[in-house]
Amino acid sequence: MPDVESIFTIICNLVTKTENTDEVMEIVNVITAKLVQQPNEKPAVRLKILINLYNLLETPYCQFYVYLKALNLAVDGKVTEYIIPSFKKIDSFLKEWKIGVPEQRELFLAISNVLKENKSLSKDSFKFLTNYLATFSGEDALVLSEAKEEAVRAIVDFVKAPDVFQVICVIMMFKLLHGIIVSVSQTPTFNHSY
Repeated sequence: MPDVESIFTIICNLVTKTENTDEVMEIVNVITAKLVQQPNEKPAVRLKILINLYNLLETPYCQFYVYLKALNLAVDGKVTEYIIPSFKKIDSFLKEWKIGVPEQRELFLAISNVLKENKSLSKDSFKFLTNYLATFSGEDALVLSEAKEEAVRAIVDFVKAPDVFQVICVIMMFKLLHGIIVSVSQTPTFNHSY
């Protein structure tokens, strides 16, 4: 009787049999939903299957989607050590995936949260958190309000940091945070003169 990993490998190969990107996404949704359903049951094997699926995919957005599912599975299954090394390739992944700002935000915040759990990687966590916050530059007050909690976390993380970061980083962060705070605190008023 074949093992679960072999069965999923065969199922994952279905994505290579269709050229329709909508069908590929449907297959990816079904496979990933099954794999992330019980993250504590053989999480390393489930993660390996997701990585195999990722490598079979040719559609950039599908790759991003599977990577994000793998990231969440690694967190929920407590096997982040298997996915952390891939964070070094995020810049090249972003170029390949060509994802929008909302997806970048989701990715940067998820990576920052993974790295936050490992004290020796707090500097990397801070870097991804500032990347997340930087995606809010130029946004309106409503969108900026989404970043309020993480902006506070960035300040706290920065203050707690044992080593001093570059002055430019500090200036950029405070400019961004100032913009967020000012935009969120301003409430629109209507002045009617009849």
